[in-house]
Amino acid sequence: MATIGFSDEQLKVINSLRDKLSLNGIATIDAYHAIFFVTSTFTRNHAESLDNAGLYFDLTASNGYMVLDIMKQS
Repeated sequence: MATIGFSDEQLKVINSLRDKLSLNGIATIDAYHAIFFVTSTFTRNHAESLDNAGLYFDLTASNGYMVLDIMKQS
């Protein structure tokens, strides 16, 4: 049976990343997505920490901010 939502380890990585990045706001954190409005540089190290935790992410630009959408890999 598949686990619904983020695992405890994945949430630790998401929260650690949230603490390291400069954010203008948090759009949502639920069982399937963590969406942040990022105002600082998103680096390769940030991407690798998400990948190592089994998380996908998408970066888009909106209104002068990067929108970081973190999702669980299936």
